[in-house]
Amino acid sequence: MKTIDIKRDSSALVLLYPIANILFSTLTGAEHYSTFTIMYVFAILLTCIWRNHCRVDVNFIIIGSVFLITMSVAYNKSGSILLQFFSFLLLLDAYHYKDYEETFKKNILESDKLIFRGICFYLAVLFYTVVFKDGIQTGWGTVVLYGPYSLSHILAYELLAILCLALFVYKIKMETKWLVLGAVLEVLIVLTCVRSAILSSAFVLIWLLHSFNLKRKFEYILLGGIVLGILAYFRVFDQVITKSLYAMGNGSITNGREWIVNSVSMIYEESSVFEKVFGSGYENLLRGNYRYLGTAIQGHNDLLTILISFGIVGVGLYTEELIRFIKGKGGIGCFLMLAVLVYYNGLFLYTSMVIGLIVVRIFFRECGSTRKKNNNGI
Repeated sequence: MKTIDIKRDSSALVLLYPIANILFSTLTGAEHYSTFTIMYVFAILLTCIWRNHCRVDVNFIIIGSVFLITMSVAYNKSGSILLQFFSFLLLLDAYHYKDYEETFKKNILESDKLIFRGICFYLAVLFYTVVFKDGIQTGWGTVVLYGPYSLSHILAYELLAILCLALFVYKIKMETKWLVLGAVLEVLIVLTCVRSAILSSAFVLIWLLHSFNLKRKFEYILLGGIVLGILAYFRVFDQVITKSLYAMGNGSITNGREWIVNSVSMIYEESSVFEKVFGSGYENLLRGNYRYLGTAIQGHNDLLTILISFGIVGVGLYTEELIRFIKGKGGIGCFLMLAVLVYYNGLFLYTSMVIGLIVVRIFFRECGSTRKKNNNGI
């Protein structure tokens, strides 16, 4: 079994992130999550540049840093969101290069036993937060799994990235323990009641199923039906059903997503030409939503949030970087999964998921590259 060397390999930082994040949040509190994750992203980027695992344009970093300082002063209190947006663009740019992806994939397969134990340790810490901390809280008329975080979405997206990692190894190794681990992770995602993550995880499972030959498809559908029946019997889905009914009772099953779209449209119409092109800051988005909706919330859609915060220029940078990242083998599945997160709740603000995007892509590429081979073996 190989041990991943953090000093030599930047991929180790990515694989260690869920453990580092849940430990840090459990020991220090949820309020430090954003600072920790942004620092962690830049640690990954610096290690990448230091070890030449990928190419990140130094001029882009310098220009971007000046841009961040300027926009932070101009927009007032939008600095942390600018950092998240900038780190999102840089991280996707780093993940884009094939050499980095191949090295990352190789290290996962050579260290699978270590990674399995690491995920089990992560789940043990999560269990600790449920028993001894406020890992389960009430929300949306039901009980929700939060872990040590302030939002159940953070935990759900983190679990989603780990699910892709577990199923990627299962696709290669075909060891039952990884499939069981994947099932546990899926149940935990359901218990967070984050419907965007649940729907995205469904695309992950469907894409995995689609990659197998007809005989295996039938076996997994039968097994999946039995598992769903057992989970329904133990009422695992009750919480997410209650949340949906609660939302419907408040007038919108989407928790007001359509109202947010209308609010953002009015905020954008009121903006000057300069603000439409370069944005008016995240704080302006919060103020506008408070004015029209009575609550200061984000756009719950990356395109809407970025349009107001960073303008058409920001939307262009975001779209271009995301398309470059997605395209290739398995691109359709990767697009469908990420589209749910981008459209329904937002992606770049949840750094836990952004760090894990490299795992998401290698999962879909592996399924896409082996689907034709397996189907030929029917």
